[in-house]
Amino acid sequence: VLRVGRNLSRNHLVVGIVPGVAFRFSGLEIGGIPATIIEGVSDTAIPLALISLGMSLRRFGIRGNVRQALAIGGLKLFVMPTVVFLLATFVFALPDLAVAAAVICAACPTGANAYLIATRFQTGLKLSANAITLTTAVSVLTLWFWFAVLGVW
Repeated sequence: VLRVGRNLSRNHLVVGIVPGVAFRFSGLEIGGIPATIIEGVSDTAIPLALISLGMSLRRFGIRGNVRQALAIGGLKLFVMPTVVFLLATFVFALPDLAVAAAVICAACPTGANAYLIATRFQTGLKLSANAITLTTAVSVLTLWFWFAVLGVW
């Protein structure tokens, strides 16, 4: 437990997220020029992160572990949103908007964290890269399916 805590305290993602969450809950606000600068940086952060992730995934291509990546993709893009839909609708009886939000979030492609974790532990790099690439490509179609199922147009 101590080793995990030590590793988390040195993780760049955690070091960036924890102070941000603490600041968010503090109720303080940033205004003026600092807010403009932060907004400009945040507008470019996601596209740049996706570009850099794509560049790092390119070295693996889509080869090796393709069947496993397709299985993971099927679970991620169909099974997970179906389970979320059933739970949100029939177990928790959430309002339609909340059901739609939960299902769409569940139906999103595998994120970069899978690759970051694989890189950290130096295992499953090709599998995680394939899962991210394939689910991102296929989600263009599956998200349309979930939008239609949910009536979100």
